Amino acid sequence: MVRERVTELDHAADEQVVETDGEITSATMLLYFLYEISDAVDLQRVEHLLPPDTFKTRSAFKHGAASYFQLQNPPVVIIGEPLVWRGSYSFQTRIKFYDYGVVSVTLQAPFAGSWRRFIESSAELMDNSDLKAGVTQLLERWLDPLRPALIKPAAGLTVEEYAVFTVHKLTQKFTGQELAERRAPTVAQLLRGERAVLSDMETSEVMSGFLSYHPSDLLVVSWNAAFIFDCPACMEAFAEVLEFANSQLLEFRYYDQVLDAELATVYNEMQSGRTTARLLRSYRYRKTARRLSALFLDISELTEKSENSLKFFGDLFASRIYRLAAQKLGLNEWKTLVDGKLHSAESLYRSLIDEVSTLQMQFMELTIVLILFYELFISIRKGM
Repeated sequence: MVRERVTELDHAADEQVVETDGEITSATMLLYFLYEISDAVDLQRVEHLLPPDTFKTRSAFKHGAASYFQLQNPPVVIIGEPLVWRGSYSFQTRIKFYDYGVVSVTLQAPFAGSWRRFIESSAELMDNSDLKAGVTQLLERWLDPLRPALIKPAAGLTVEEYAVFTVHKLTQKFTGQELAERRAPTVAQLLRGERAVLSDMETSEVMSGFLSYHPSDLLVVSWNAAFIFDCPACMEAFAEVLEFANSQLLEFRYYDQVLDAELATVYNEMQSGRTTARLLRSYRYRKTARRLSALFLDISELTEKSENSLKFFGDLFASRIYRLAAQKLGLNEWKTLVDGKLHSAESLYRSLIDEVSTLQMQFMELTIVLILFYELFISIRKGM
């Protein structure tokens, strides 16, 4: 029964993507793999450590930096070696180092063919553990000589994946609105990486992230992928905003993990400290409070640095793209979660400081009482 059901879904998928709207004559597939590698990266040191023959730049654009948004400290971009995967795909690779501790590896490959094959490629490439392992190995080869430029390296690699599928030309001419209406189920399958047809409800959910500026363009943003119908230069600029938004998502995920681990450690230390001597407990609590305070300041500073990295200048459409991406990725929810844990860390710090102050006062009071007893003892002894 399961096999019959799968066969039915495959047939439905074939019927759904019948080529009534022509084939794709020019398209691009972009796969982003973003890694949290450290608290920060010294970009000047990265440039210094790279071999002289390495192609590197501080501009992330082939077609020139977009005038309507700028990164305060432009990332270092390296053109890596081609990556051939399973003999079917040959990707151009690009490694981009952000100063706030994120490195992005981008795989790019051209595409031309049917919509059905486009969906097959999406299903094959998205969320593929073998491909991610190959990208991770490629990154580690580049990271080995650059580790001196990493400030407080992360214990492990936290990864965020995102895909951008762009169509530049079709055999027939369509406006962005017409393409959204006629190809909504196909675009939904493409962005979900599904070979089977999606429900109307899921298709509507995917297409709710839909923007268009000129009649000839279309941008659909989802939580794991985006679809762009536009020229290569515009694709690159829009994809840059999506990549940056995903780097922020990765930062919040990493901060959340760090705070979870640190808060659990502090709770355990406070629990075990109840059974220790007062003097030793005061010393341990002071160390814990200092560590917690340093973590609070570090994450607050890094969060602010990440949030202020990208600036928009006079282009409301670019900021709308960023806001849509932030909504789909849940950036506000992640930020609220991290802010809540930072508030908990601050409250714990104040609680520890109060506890240390109380223990110090009790110790001083005990010391004063002992001194008084000693003086009384000396006075009695002299009288005798």
